[in-house]
Amino acid sequence: MQKILFSALVLSVNLSTVAAHMERESVIIPRLRAPVEINAVWDKQPWSAIQAIELSHHMGDYPEHFPHVRVKIAYDMDALYVFFRVRDQYVLALTQDYQGSVYKDSCVEFFFTPHEDVSLGYFNLEMNCGGTALFNFQKQPRTDVIKVGRNDFDQITVAHTMPKIVNPEIQDSLTWMLEYRIPFSILRKYSATTIPEEGTKWRANFFKCADNSSHPHWLTWSPVEYDRPNFHLPDYFGDLVFGGPTNVDDAEDNVPDTYGLASYPNPFNDKTTITFILAESAAVDVEIYNLNGKKIATLVHDVYQAGVHSVKWDAAGCASGLYICHLRVGDHLQQLKIACIG
Repeated sequence: MQKILFSALVLSVNLSTVAAHMERESVIIPRLRAPVEINAVWDKQPWSAIQAIELSHHMGDYPEHFPHVRVKIAYDMDALYVFFRVRDQYVLALTQDYQGSVYKDSCVEFFFTPHEDVSLGYFNLEMNCGGTALFNFQKQPRTDVIKVGRNDFDQITVAHTMPKIVNPEIQDSLTWMLEYRIPFSILRKYSATTIPEEGTKWRANFFKCADNSSHPHWLTWSPVEYDRPNFHLPDYFGDLVFGGPTNVDDAEDNVPDTYGLASYPNPFNDKTTITFILAESAAVDVEIYNLNGKKIATLVHDVYQAGVHSVKWDAAGCASGLYICHLRVGDHLQQLKIACIG
């Protein structure tokens, strides 16, 4: 009997300390010199100077479809900034209502404690590719849940590149973005919150899922050792370590160091906004072609300064289907597939 009791004690101690002794992920979060416009443009400054983390772990069986998910994080004195880029396939978004079951759709999730003590509870902000969200504070996983009010959630600025509803599921490969800004003032209403400064540490994990897609998967940033998919395990959260200012000169905050092309929404019904990024002043052409190589529209033919620029395309009268947007800057050509579903 003594041997059995000793073995049970050892097992209990081992189980309770597994998470504490696992090597968890850690990232240093830079402080922004100025607020960032929330518009889902991945390559804009200062994001282009901030290193992304990747969701390279999974829960459950190794998924047949393993999206490439990257996240960038930053902060200023008033808010936390989070930016997801997902190279995905089998994409859908059916949930339309706030606090709905967004995790069943193509969804990215941010679970975090706004301090270092995971025993005090955590937030789970879950958002599908169309920008519909579920946002709660949980004192205990799944049992003591406080829903973040809609008025509070509406203070979070959100931008996304997919339409609110994606149905039927998009089978083709595509890249979608989701960017948001969370004011610290919201968090203080629901939880003890350590406002970040250099050296502050929070605990967090990032997830990607699509429970009801044709190819479900459950990806994580910081590894989780569990026998089935379960994101509500704060002991496995990684470390968010808040650092100093970004390495971007103030005079260059709005000047990108690369070229970029994006469309929002994409897919779209009849109108979409094409956003293009220039590393320097140049003559620019933005043109729309069909899949047969026929030019459908010229949206831009002019000289633009370095920076982020946008132009609208009204596709009324165009057939539904895929089109190719061309960005020409001198010898540089960048192409983007856009889908009209009107």
